Amino acid sequence: MGNRDNNTISDACYSYNPHTNSWSSIASFPGSARYAAESFVIGSKAYIACGNGGGLNLYKNDLWCYDSGNNEWIQLANFPGGNRDNVSAFSIGDFGYVGGGNNGAYNTRGDFWQYNPASNTWTAIKNMPEGRTVTTQFVLDSKAYIGLGY
Repeated sequence: MGNRDNNTISDACYSYNPHTNSWSSIASFPGSARYAAESFVIGSKAYIACGNGGGLNLYKNDLWCYDSGNNEWIQLANFPGGNRDNVSAFSIGDFGYVGGGNNGAYNTRGDFWQYNPASNTWTAIKNMPEGRTVTTQFVLDSKAYIGLGY
C-alpha cells in the first residue's frame, strides 16, 4: 500500500518472512488506496490508521486491522480526531496510540488518542506539547518517544 514509482496509489499488501528473506502477497487492502498512513501492532494483528488518498481533500480517519490467521482486513471504529495523514502511531501493551499528523496544508495537530481493541473504542489522552507531522516514533520500556517531523 502506498505510492508506486509512477505516482499511482496501490492497495497491494505484502508479508515479509525473515526466516526465508522473502515477501508474499496477502489480501489487498479493502479501504480506499492511500499513502502516508501509519501502523501499529498489538499481539498478532496489524493496524493501519488514517492516510491520504491523493490530495488535500482526501485525508482519511479510518482504522483497519489485518488478521493474518484469516488473511483478511476488518474495518474498525474510525479515528475520532478527524481526517489526517502522517500521524504518529505505536502500541504499548494491549493498546494502540494515534495522534498528531496533518489535516490539510501542513496544519499540524497535537491531540492523541488511545485505541482499545477489546472494546473497539478510542479515548482521548494528553496532547503533545506541539503539533507534529511526519515524525519518527518508537517504544522503549513501555514509554513512547516521538521526534523529528514538522
